[in-house]
Amino acid sequence: MSFNSDLKAELCSSSFVCPNCIYAECLGLMLYAAKFSLDGLKLQSDSHTVRKRVMNIARQVFGIPLHHEGNVLSLSGEFEMRYAYEAFGYEYRRSPLQLNRALVEEDCCKAAFLRGVLIAGGYASSPEKGYHLEIVTSHYHIARQTATLLSEMGLSAGYVQRRGNHILYFKDSSLIEDVLTTAGAQTSAMEIMVKKVERDLNNNINRKVNCDTANLDKTVAAAAAQTAAIKKLEEAGKLSTLPAPLRETAALRLNNPDLSLSALCKLHSEEISRPGLNGRMRRLIKLAEEL
Repeated sequence: MSFNSDLKAELCSSSFVCPNCIYAECLGLMLYAAKFSLDGLKLQSDSHTVRKRVMNIARQVFGIPLHHEGNVLSLSGEFEMRYAYEAFGYEYRRSPLQLNRALVEEDCCKAAFLRGVLIAGGYASSPEKGYHLEIVTSHYHIARQTATLLSEMGLSAGYVQRRGNHILYFKDSSLIEDVLTTAGAQTSAMEIMVKKVERDLNNNINRKVNCDTANLDKTVAAAAAQTAAIKKLEEAGKLSTLPAPLRETAALRLNNPDLSLSALCKLHSEEISRPGLNGRMRRLIKLAEEL
């Protein structure tokens, strides 16, 4: 099962808060079905759970059963479509198809409408692959009116047109969580939240590891350069002519080629700071370069 399939199955398990919620959800299902026009209705789904939910809702709202063939549910003909249109307050062949705001006045009905929209026309990518939620309809005005309703609910969506369809989409993980929670898919919203925390944690660990590795590489490279410079001075017979503090530092570095400057500071006979020790090392390197 994919994340999108699990999401729709969870949405289908939601109950109705008030009697009008079933009409609101059915409206969302129909407006975002594969086809909803004067001559027919077609809603397609590979999920038995989704088809069962749609058939039960349509039977209660329309008073007539949907035709069921394979994974397609449908209505056709003037008699059946008149029932479908009039159930949502449309006057058959006279009213333009639009979002009937009278059916989504209450917050619970808005949530039910959103649930129907997601079940029929929604797609959510797996949170392991990224954050993307979109809802698709072939009706431009329906998409714009839905966008307005979502904005009023604090769920502002982006809009794009693709292959003749009108798509509202969300890419912000927190906003997707809010959309799913509002529609009744709290478990799916929680899964996105958990994956986001896991991803952030892994990213932080990787950043720390990369940073530590880079710092270690710098330390090793610096120690190697310091050791090479000291050996060069030693081979040239210059090391014994240096002041005692420089000779001590040089000897400690030769005997401890892998230690960091901070660790090397602690081995000196007299207290020395890391910047002070770094200054000595730069002086040794400069003297070697002058040879």
